[in-house]
Amino acid sequence: MKKSFFKVLSLFPVQNKVGKFGLVKEEKAGRKPVIKSDSEKEAQEVLMQLGYKKSEALAMVNHALEHASSAINSTEELLNEVYKQKKVKA
Repeated sequence: MKKSFFKVLSLFPVQNKVGKFGLVKEEKAGRKPVIKSDSEKEAQEVLMQLGYKKSEALAMVNHALEHASSAINSTEELLNEVYKQKKVKA
């Protein structure tokens, strides 16, 4: 799991430098959405390794999927969308 975490982070040169600070926690998640695909599960694991609770990671992934401007086909695209959604809220 650690190898996949660093592999995914290496795909994001900017986020790799800002690490946890690029996805600063802002609010608690209220619902418990269900993760379906491998990309969604991997994105959730990366967010949890960045310090988010499981419920927060699930909510962030689902929010990104609901508000994505285009189709998301990979973990990299999903994490980029999570990052974009966090920037929009800020």
